[in-house]
Amino acid sequence: RTYKPAPVLRCWIEKPDGRLRPLGIPNIRDRVVQMACKTVIEPIFEADFENCSYGFRPKRNAHQAIGEIKQQLREGRQEVLDADLSQYFDTIPHARLMELIGRRISDREVLGLLRMWLKTPVAERTETKKLRYSGGKRNKRGTPQGGVISPLLANIYLNELDREFGREDGTLRRSGARMVRYADDFVVLARYIGEPIKAVVRNKIKELGLTLNEEKTSIVRATRQSFNFLGYTFRYDRHLNGAPGMYLNIFPAEKAVNRLRGKIRTILTPATRKTPTK
Repeated sequence: RTYKPAPVLRCWIEKPDGRLRPLGIPNIRDRVVQMACKTVIEPIFEADFENCSYGFRPKRNAHQAIGEIKQQLREGRQEVLDADLSQYFDTIPHARLMELIGRRISDREVLGLLRMWLKTPVAERTETKKLRYSGGKRNKRGTPQGGVISPLLANIYLNELDREFGREDGTLRRSGARMVRYADDFVVLARYIGEPIKAVVRNKIKELGLTLNEEKTSIVRATRQSFNFLGYTFRYDRHLNGAPGMYLNIFPAEKAVNRLRGKIRTILTPATRKTPTK
């Protein structure tokens, strides 16, 4: 009852495209409390989550998501809607999120904890080393990336999109479309992605108060054009031995390889290499 979270510390990490991603890092005490809360409520929501979601879930991982895409492509769903949400973690509406959580959690103290974490101020160091605060009680959107509880909250909210693909009477189900989602990254696979499928996805995202990044969202025919997902490239290639037909080639994406090379180069560069102390 006397617990009050400390401001989260903002730091920045570089994304694969060179832009910076903000992280909000709670202190150790708050991370422990968030983990305790997550341990209690996660099984409740796990029972509701759709099978198309693979990110930040128990016994699920990125390799399983890659395997599912491989399976769907081999079953003939070779038209792919490669979608991107704009600043998803920073734009989750608090009111709608708490409404969804309230459908499964009735304990006022747990709900109070979640509200406090959503409204926690963000502290960022300026060039003069002073702390500048933002967010707080007036903040109505976003959950800081870097918090223990944030991935679960993000999955709870996007489960509303996942459910559209599970509805037996829905357009997406009737069209045979399948979605594979890892946190805020997802692809939709179908034999043909027409306007009805695009409309359902766009309308649901708009209904959730989120924004689809149109510049990074595209539809590709996998047999003609490659696409990237979770650091891997999916591409159909001709057989090297001249055999008829094509085969599905899955390999690390160029950006992922270059990023790894950069990390290795940084470690091996004399100016940045640390000499072990005796």
